[in-house]
Amino acid sequence: MAHLGETVNARIKQFRLMNGMNMQELADRAGISRAVIVNIERNRKTDLTFSELVAIGDALGVPLAALVYQIEKPRAGVMVGRQEMDVAEAVRTLVGTGDTLWDVHDEPATDFVADVLDATGKLTEAQSRVSSLAANLFFSVLKGSGLEERIAILLSNGYTHKSPEIRELLYEQIVEGERANYALFLVEQIGTEAARWSEGANQLRELGGEPGPLYDAAYMWRNAEIQQADGVDKATP
Repeated sequence: MAHLGETVNARIKQFRLMNGMNMQELADRAGISRAVIVNIERNRKTDLTFSELVAIGDALGVPLAALVYQIEKPRAGVMVGRQEMDVAEAVRTLVGTGDTLWDVHDEPATDFVADVLDATGKLTEAQSRVSSLAANLFFSVLKGSGLEERIAILLSNGYTHKSPEIRELLYEQIVEGERANYALFLVEQIGTEAARWSEGANQLRELGGEPGPLYDAAYMWRNAEIQQADGVDKATP
């Protein structure tokens, strides 16, 4: 049975060759010396720091879990500390979504991390949904109306589908009533997701965390552009 870290050096070499990179290219991308890469691949260096692992993973375009575990063998057994589990569960444990960690430990720190992950999960899901809805609103329904950025600014300042300012813009400047109605529906859905985000944000603040803002106008616009480029929610009524 493989132990945590036994396969890291071999995985780094495997992914480097898979990417068609030489050692110098990997070193340059990771911001470390070529000598370090040489020593890693020749098993002369087995005590990689966390920052080195993250940098190398980023340079290779793979997550940390793929360097640490043979993720293509999800049922293979590994040791995580003193616990034996399969690779799939070990990966989930690494990112805090596995069941084994929470089942075995009953410590204050365990509860704290579980609560934080629950809160950040709500934040991430709501943020993703807001970006998707905004992509539909800005680039499908409002496209060409000249209202896109004005609506983004209003939303980022807390205006909702019930706000007269938003309703007047939509119904006075969008000729098609059906399109205006759909735009208002999307604004309402964005408000619903914002409320869900606030729930997670409050939970995180109670734990001493800093959720940051849900969005400002520039952030909403940038993420909506990304969603639109990826083909998300382009359908119009």
